[in-house]
Formats: sequence, structure tokens, C-alpha cells
Amino acid sequence: MSELLNYLNKLDSIDKIENWVYESTELESLVSANQYQLLLEFNYKGKDSNKKFENLIRRKILSEQEFQLWKLNKVLIKSGWYKGREFKSHKINSGFYSKKALEILKEYGGLKINQTNDVFRDIEFLDELVHFDKDYVKFGMTENTYVSLLINSKNEFHYSFDITEEYRYAGDCLKYVLVKLLFAQDPW
Repeated sequence: MSELLNYLNKLDSIDKIENWVYESTELESLVSANQYQLLLEFNYKGKDSNKKFENLIRRKILSEQEFQLWKLNKVLIKSGWYKGREFKSHKINSGFYSKKALEILKEYGGLKINQTNDVFRDIEFLDELVHFDKDYVKFGMTENTYVSLLINSKNEFHYSFDITEEYRYAGDCLKYVLVKLLFAQDPW
């Protein structure tokens, strides 16, 4: 099913999705016969078609995990992210940070995800990496800077709560950490 997710991530409008559904030679092999029929019968021009398509994808086509990643991809694109993005920071000494921290800066540096109907909280990716503690590098923040997004020397992601100075493990995959934060799946 992840191949279907890859195709959906490239299509940024309901019109492009509709064209792909009708013209695709590979779609039928990516979904079940019932799912394929649902996609063919869907009214792509109807009222609220974006929301209804999202519901169809969520309930009948993708797993919950795949759906959340698709939704994340849409939010990132709205924020200015694109595949192959290379943010250039002139405020960095590359030998001082882990390879993973530098990859995050390169791909997401300077992005701002603002609170909309699509997301639960704002996230701002910094335009530089900041040493936060002995083993942590800060690459982003949320909730008006009250929560820092960190990566440690083991490439594990953590939240740090500025008020309590508490660290909480968030995961080892940035996209899943972002899903938790943006879609309120980790309510602190």
C-alpha cells in the first residue's frame, strides 16, 4: 500500500487525483478490486470533494498510519516543503552536529507550520541547530517556544518542556513525531 501513498503524495489537487485514478495503469494492482471500484465511482467534482475523498481514503483505502503520513505530507507541502529541499544555513559548523541533525536542518530548516484547521499546534523549524544540553541538539519548537524539539546523539527525538525542564522521548522517526505533534496524538 505504500506505493499508493507515494502516488498520492505527488498529487496535490483533487483534479490531479481524479485524472490519475482514471488514467493509471498501476492503480488496479495497488488496491483491492472493491477499493478500485470505490475510487472509480467517487464524485471528484462534488461539493466538499476534498473532505469526502479524505474520508474515503481514511476509512476504505489506507491504513491509519499511512493516512496520517499522507496528511502530514499535505501539511508540509502547504508550509513550503518539497521533496529534495535543501535549506542552506550559514550559521553552522557541520563537523559539530550529527549527520541526522544536519539532514533535518537541510530538509526542514526555516519551515513554519501554522495552526490551521489541518493541524493542532504550530511548529517552527529553526534556521540553525542549537546545542541544548550535553547530548541534545534543538532543531525546532512548538507552542510559542514552550516546547523544544530535540535530537540526541543516538538519533532519538525528544520533547523538552521549557517550564519544567522535563525531557520526554518522542520516537526515532521524525515523521511519526510530527504526526503526534501536529494531529494531537500526543497530548503531553
